[in-house]
Amino acid sequence: MKVLIAVDESAAAQSVLDVAMAFPLPEEVEASVVSVCPVPDLHSLASALPAAINEMVDGCRSDAEQVVDQAKQRLVSRFPGIQTIVESGHPAQSLLKAIHKQHSDLVFIGARGMGTMDRLLLGSVSDRVVRHAHCSVVVVRPQAGHARPNHILVAFDNSPGIRKAVELLAQQEHPPETHVRVVSVLPRSSQFRIDMLKPGSDLWMKEQEHVQAGLDWAADQLRPRIPAVTTSLHEADHVAEELLHAAVDFGADMIVVGDTGKNSLERFMLGSVSSQILHHAKCSVWVSRDQQG
Repeated sequence: MKVLIAVDESAAAQSVLDVAMAFPLPEEVEASVVSVCPVPDLHSLASALPAAINEMVDGCRSDAEQVVDQAKQRLVSRFPGIQTIVESGHPAQSLLKAIHKQHSDLVFIGARGMGTMDRLLLGSVSDRVVRHAHCSVVVVRPQAGHARPNHILVAFDNSPGIRKAVELLAQQEHPPETHVRVVSVLPRSSQFRIDMLKPGSDLWMKEQEHVQAGLDWAADQLRPRIPAVTTSLHEADHVAEELLHAAVDFGADMIVVGDTGKNSLERFMLGSVSSQILHHAKCSVWVSRDQQG
């Protein structure tokens, strides 16, 4: 597995390092840590630019290099062969370029950075990376008390992405305090959504059985490695709202959602449920993609 960890000089970026180190990953991981100097590399135009601009650009890159070097010192015990990358230019484009060049399988990025130009601000850089990256992305929000996600809510929709996340969780060892709750939500019928199934109908009951079978599959995968696994089947008018409420009730420190997109357009049109959870969750969100799908 190839992992890329995006950092800046903000205090919030330390949570990204903490989560990356504690995340349930395979032992054999190729990791890179990247930071972006949010100005173009202008060295080719050096003679045509004022000295002050060249000094600013050099200072920006120097700061980014210091950030990745410090991050490497924190991460090297978990990722012995970790590489450092410094990019220059538009933050989101530069991160996506690094993700592509590294053939990353998983990216860690902060939900909100307080560094230069708020370059890890969700709704801007983080949001764009999630929508355009070809791989899974963990958007990290700081958690009090511990770094490793101990209460993980899996929003199970039977998509290839969410099944891949379940399989990854099932392959790793987890500490005794880990609790995974697998939740599916059946949307109730609505006068505005004639395509929805009517509760109590034969089709509804068949769909309910299908969803419950998915929950049972996920639980069977997870229970051999995870101390506590529970499942829950909900019915609600608004799926994303119900999942967010379930996450709060559970005390989730991470929500896992799947993305079914298989091409760049579908990735840009991130599912409405996943997008709402990504933007409104109080905790970290793992958007899981099946790159083989």
